[in-house]
Amino acid sequence: MKLAVGSSSLVKRYAREAGSDRLDRLLQRTSELALCVILVPEIFSAFNRRVREATLSVKGYRAAKRQLLDDVLDATVLQVTPAVVSRSVKLLESNVLRAMDALTYRLRS
Repeated sequence: MKLAVGSSSLVKRYAREAGSDRLDRLLQRTSELALCVILVPEIFSAFNRRVREATLSVKGYRAAKRQLLDDVLDATVLQVTPAVVSRSVKLLESNVLRAMDALTYRLRS
């Protein structure tokens, strides 16, 4: 099974929270993981926010960073093209979506 994920989903792989177990089960059945190139800095932003809030230790940050970078090496990294941006704008105009959800929806379809 191929799986395309957004940052709010994939961060559950590195920081245990609601939905982490479900994501783990999906990833176990996944033969190919796809993610948007923008996802990586988004997840690092979340990691660093958690370090600042003291909900993630520096040691935990380093481990999560290493695991994310390893995962990226094995993933299909989807690029954001002008066509993707254009379609995302249309999705945002006609749906209640966050920007990254609109981008990743377009990349998956």
